[in-house]
Amino acid sequence: MGALQQHRAVEVRGFDTAALGVAVTGARLDHVALGGEGFRGRLVHGHAADVVFDMGSYRAPLFARGAMPDDAPTLACILRSDGAGRLNGRPVRAGTCLWLEEGRELAYATAAVSDWVAVRMPRQRLERLGLALPGGADRTVDLPEAAVARLGAIAQSVAQGAGSRDDLEQLVQSLAVALGAVDGRAPPSLERRLAAVRWSLEYIRAHCCEPLTVGDLCLEAGLSW
Repeated sequence: MGALQQHRAVEVRGFDTAALGVAVTGARLDHVALGGEGFRGRLVHGHAADVVFDMGSYRAPLFARGAMPDDAPTLACILRSDGAGRLNGRPVRAGTCLWLEEGRELAYATAAVSDWVAVRMPRQRLERLGLALPGGADRTVDLPEAAVARLGAIAQSVAQGAGSRDDLEQLVQSLAVALGAVDGRAPPSLERRLAAVRWSLEYIRAHCCEPLTVGDLCLEAGLSW
């Protein structure tokens, strides 16, 4: 997977509902300010292959409501928060990782300080990473502080375009593992290895006229390299 394509950073000065409305690429969100004047924020958008990346940093509380993108599930993590927010009625805080179904209605009241990251990729890819898809239900997992720090460092590298070409894949895999993927320490089964070979061959046949890398094949097969 290469660097982010169409990388775009947006500085939000004041409560700009137009910019905030597309905080998550493809979502349809309305926002209400909860903290009066002085809202500041920063949004980063981009994609690589069929993975969409969004990252936000807010410095005033707000309430976001609307529908998440309907083309793929969203994996997200709250990287920083100065208190508890509420997502669809549940308390969330720094370290909370989220799985949101396609088209899921979102009602999110943020804390006054809130940094978050979200990635979106097709279900087929997530299944190849070993994620047990919840099927109609949200999923939340709270990570320890050290794990959140590592996840935040990867996300910042992706957002700044300063990391390696594998950073976005590593971010996706880290979120997938946090949300219930197969334990990365266990060796893949024979069935999984054979399936990875089959998926890779299918991908090569479908893209035989395009430049391919080992990273492309690993992403398609849900493997690291």
